[in-house]
Amino acid sequence: MHGAWISVGFAAVLILIADLDPRPRRLLFAGVMAAFAVFFDPWAFIQIIILLTIWLLWDFGAMGGADAKLLFVICLTIQQPVVFVLIAFAGGIQGLTALFLHRKEIPFVVAIFAGAALFALDQLLLKIL
Repeated sequence: MHGAWISVGFAAVLILIADLDPRPRRLLFAGVMAAFAVFFDPWAFIQIIILLTIWLLWDFGAMGGADAKLLFVICLTIQQPVVFVLIAFAGGIQGLTALFLHRKEIPFVVAIFAGAALFALDQLLLKIL
């Protein structure tokens, strides 16, 4: 986690409030905690926004729980937002593939793996060169 304890604490809070009812109270609490996290560690702003976005996608049912957990781990361990650009790019390609194959869904874990693998390959090539 490389010293990003505010982000780790924020992720833990999001996990703990996931079952809080009603939803508006849960969303308000998540927003307030995000503001506090950014107040205490302004350098973690992008990471907090990414974690909050992942959690919101999961909370509204746009993403499965396993996908959200994988993205949380990637966000907390890699700490470089460019990995999410690569994951989104891989997800776009995956979506186009699903469109051409006339499939309703393809597990997003494939795009997560492909984007993370592209990031790891890029980092490896940077070290070699």
